Amino acid sequence: VFFRQYTTANLLISPTRVSFDERQRSAKVTVINSSDEYRTYRVVWSEKLALPAGGYQTLSSPVASSLSPMTRLSPKQIRLAPGERQIIKIAIRKPKNLAKGEYRSHLLFQALPNENKTAKPGIKVNMILSFSIPVVYREQGELPKVEFQTVEIVEDPVNKTPKIAVKL
Repeated sequence: VFFRQYTTANLLISPTRVSFDERQRSAKVTVINSSDEYRTYRVVWSEKLALPAGGYQTLSSPVASSLSPMTRLSPKQIRLAPGERQIIKIAIRKPKNLAKGEYRSHLLFQALPNENKTAKPGIKVNMILSFSIPVVYREQGELPKVEFQTVEIVEDPVNKTPKIAVKL
C-alpha cells in the first residue's frame, strides 16, 4: 500500500454560529479536542463575503460590514489535550452612532502543526484542518420580509421525480 488516507474532524465546536442582539455584549464558544493527541489552535478573525450563488470569498482585510473591529477574543491561542475542552470568550464593543445593518465576521480556529519527534524517512502528508463559524451582530435589525414570486412543480432531472421550485 503506497497511500493511506485518514482524515477526521478533530475539533468539536458549540455553538456553530454566534448571533448577538442589541443588548448582548458577550458570548462563549466551547471547543473540544476529539482527537487522540494534543492539538494547538490559533483563534483569529477571518473575513468572508457571501456569494449570491452560495459559498464564500475570503477577504484579505475587514470591510465596513465586518464585526471583527468591534470585538475582543480571549484566549487567542489554545492547546488542548485529547478530550479537553476550552471556552473562547467574545466581547463586543459597538461604536457610537453605528449604522443600521448586519455586521459579520468568521471566527477561525486555525490548526497549528504538531511537532514530529519521530521523523522516519519517506514522504508523509499531514492534513491540517482549520474550522470557522460565523459571528453576527444586527444593529436595529428588522425581521426579513419574504414574498413568494413563483411556485411550480418541476421534474428533478437526476431521479425524474417531481419537486417544488419556489422563487422568493
